Amino acid sequence: MENTNSIGQFGLPIVVRFKDGHVMKCFTKDFYPNKDNFHITSEDGVTHILKISELKAIFFVKSLKGDKYRRDKNRFSVTSKVAGKKVGIKFKDGEKLVGTALNYNTKNKGFFVTPADEESNNEKVFIISNAVEKIVFVP
Repeated sequence: MENTNSIGQFGLPIVVRFKDGHVMKCFTKDFYPNKDNFHITSEDGVTHILKISELKAIFFVKSLKGDKYRRDKNRFSVTSKVAGKKVGIKFKDGEKLVGTALNYNTKNKGFFVTPADEESNNEKVFIISNAVEKIVFVP
């Protein structure tokens, strides 16, 4: 049975997007935003070390199954309760994400964003600062 919203046998479910475009669905127990690398475990139990410098973003997800046909709404609902600053992010590869950020500092390796779409499979996203082309603060 898949773990949702908690650390399971292999850790928290994440989807890792690399700067070169490839994607991995896996788990982690030791991701820290200030560290240069962390361990991931694949669904079959194999563990690897990833370097933050190779990544675009880490998506902390509700489920690794997801829905490849669903597209998140890059806007806030009228009823959404927003904590943090509303931000629009454009990655260097053209992908866009809208959400809220509590702390954003380009001197850090990255920052967390909570997606605007409350129905998103993504609970939060750790965005690697040097993978961002542009960030705008949304009124």
